[in-house]
Amino acid sequence: MFPKLVALDTDGTIFTGQLDQDVWGKGPRAAHKLADNIHKVDELTLEDRSDRDNKIKMNPDIPKIVTDILSKGASLAIVSRNTSKALCDRALYYFHTIDPKSGETKPIIKLVRYDEVVDEPKSEHFKRIHGWCKYDYTDMVFFDDEAPDDVSDLGVVVNGCPPETGLTWETYSKGIAHWVKTKNGGPTPGSTTKLEIAHFNDVYQVGDQKVKIDGKQETIDVTKFASSLAGITSKWGQRQDGKKDGLIVFSGDLFSPSTESSITRGKHMPPVVNALGVDVGCVGNHEFDLGVPQLQKLIKDTSFPWLLSNVVDENTGKAPETMAELYVLERAGVRIGFVGLVEKEWIATVTGWPANYKWMDMAEVGKKLSTVLRDPAGEHKCDLVVAVTHSR
Repeated sequence: MFPKLVALDTDGTIFTGQLDQDVWGKGPRAAHKLADNIHKVDELTLEDRSDRDNKIKMNPDIPKIVTDILSKGASLAIVSRNTSKALCDRALYYFHTIDPKSGETKPIIKLVRYDEVVDEPKSEHFKRIHGWCKYDYTDMVFFDDEAPDDVSDLGVVVNGCPPETGLTWETYSKGIAHWVKTKNGGPTPGSTTKLEIAHFNDVYQVGDQKVKIDGKQETIDVTKFASSLAGITSKWGQRQDGKKDGLIVFSGDLFSPSTESSITRGKHMPPVVNALGVDVGCVGNHEFDLGVPQLQKLIKDTSFPWLLSNVVDENTGKAPETMAELYVLERAGVRIGFVGLVEKEWIATVTGWPANYKWMDMAEVGKKLSTVLRDPAGEHKCDLVVAVTHSR
C-alpha cells in the first residue's frame, strides 16, 4: 500500500539553506540570468557564483527517497512557496538520482511530474494538482518543514521535517507509515471511531459575565473561558502535523451585541477567537448587526471558514462573499463535511438584510449537501457530515 502522489517542499526539506531570489545573484560577479548564478560544488552542494557565502546542500537521503517514490509507481510533485521557480528548477537539475524505469541517472527535475513552485498558499498548489491528476487528496502525502494546516485540511497527509536535517530516510519512512495508518484508520462497517468535538456559540464580549455552571452562579471572563477550553482540548490526541485530533466548532454570534462592539464595531473579537483555534464556524444573526461590509471585513480577520449554506446571493448564485456553502477536513482518520444552516425567523431580526440574499429551507439544503458530501464517486467522499446551525 503506497500513496498515489508524494510531494516534497524545497527549502528546509529537499535541501538545507534557502534559495532566495532577493539574496542569490546579488554579488559583484552576478550573471545576467538569475538561475545562471547557481554553481555546482559537488554532488550535494550548490553555491552562488556571485557570492560564495550563499550555499545550499541537498539532504543526502533525497536521491534514495526519490527513487523509492518512483519505484512504487507514485507521482512525484514539488510544492514550494519559493519566490523563484527558475532557481529551484535549476538546483533540481544539478541534483541527480536513478530513474527506476530506465536505470539511468537523471536530474531530479526531469523526474518531477508536478512542479508547483509558486508564492501562494500551498493548498492552492494541491488544488491544481488534484485538478490535473484527479487523485483523491487522501491518496497524497506531503513532506514539508512547515507542515501547513491548509494542506492537511484538504485531506492530504502532511508530515513535518526537522529543520536541522530536512527530509531523511527515517522521516520519509515514518511519514509513509503514517499515511498507511491514516488510510486504514478510517471508519469501516462494525468499527468505532472516536471524534472529540468542542462547541460554543454566542460569545461577543470579553469582560466578566455571570453564568450558571453545574447549577452554581459563577463569574467568567475570556481568560477563564480559554483556560476551560484548553483543559478540554489538551486531553485530545496529537496528530502528526501538530494539530489536536479533535474539532473546535463555533455556531454564531461573535461580533455583536455588546458594549465593546458598540465601540470597536466587532474588531475586539477576531484576535480572541483566533487564539482559541476554531476549525469552522457558522454565521449568526447578530453577525449582521454592524452591516454586511463590516461583517465581511471581520470575517477576513478570522482564521477559520464561516459557513452560510442555505442563504444564496442572487447576484452571484453562490454563498455570500467571505462565506462558504460547505467545508471539508480530516480528523481521527475521518473525512468530515460541514454545512452551516440558519432559521428563517432570525432574518426578520436583521436590520438592513440585503434584498439579494435569498434564504432556502434548512432541511432541504442540509439533505442535498449531505448527499453531495457523502457521494463516494464525488469530489469530497466524506465519512461524516456535521450541520453547524444557528437556530432555535
